[in-house]
Amino acid sequence: MDDLLLNCNKTLKTMLCCHDGKLVCDCYTCLHNGFHKGSDSYECEKKMSYYVCNYGPAYSSELYHYFEKSQILEKISSHKSNVKILSLGSGFAPDLVAISKYIENKAISINYTYHGIDLSTKWNNSRYNNKYATFSTGDVLSTINLENYDLVFIVKLFSTLNKIKKHLIFRKILINAISSQMLSDSVLVFCDINSRYEGRDSFDTIVHKEFSAVRRYCFKNNTYTPTNCTVIQNTNIVFNIPKGLKISPLMNTTNVVCFEYTK
Repeated sequence: MDDLLLNCNKTLKTMLCCHDGKLVCDCYTCLHNGFHKGSDSYECEKKMSYYVCNYGPAYSSELYHYFEKSQILEKISSHKSNVKILSLGSGFAPDLVAISKYIENKAISINYTYHGIDLSTKWNNSRYNNKYATFSTGDVLSTINLENYDLVFIVKLFSTLNKIKKHLIFRKILINAISSQMLSDSVLVFCDINSRYEGRDSFDTIVHKEFSAVRRYCFKNNTYTPTNCTVIQNTNIVFNIPKGLKISPLMNTTNVVCFEYTK
């Protein structure tokens, strides 16, 4: 996380605004307007670097605390010699950041490979990477291949698609892939905003029917707790933040849920 934040910080300091002087922009405005008013698009490398510096530690910590509470990595690795992980709409790869940190801190013996798919190439210089990971450009609204994966992540993708009214297209393609491709005992993890307005219920109500078991988690700072939801008490940031960053990162987890579906 340190190197990722420092790299994104360098981009923020040196890269010119993509608006070419047509708009006075501090990146926060673009992110804020995209989330609250627009399409939440990801087409600017500088904006992606701002996103990572601002939200990266918090979003990755959310998944870390989910791993800690659910023990999902320990469970899967106990009966899989090599865990194959897929991230749909991977962005800067917060799931990979959390996995790496968790394995290091907990000294877990696990062999894994990770593949992240995202439509935008603007994440290429603003994402976490390691020797176990590969990334590709792809459109999850066109096709999804879940074959041979043991663990599939959908992290803050559904709410983004919800804003542009394409979440139902994605859900239909996903369900077809789940029913025809997912391995027995494989797991899908949905982590997104804990709000019915952002697609939480639209996703869960339909998708959970495709699985044999469902476990739902939310954080203690949530204003709404879904039925039969396990509360995650830890909300701290688990990463050290380098000094001198242009942007001060969010220093607490956000209002999210993590739904864990087992095939």
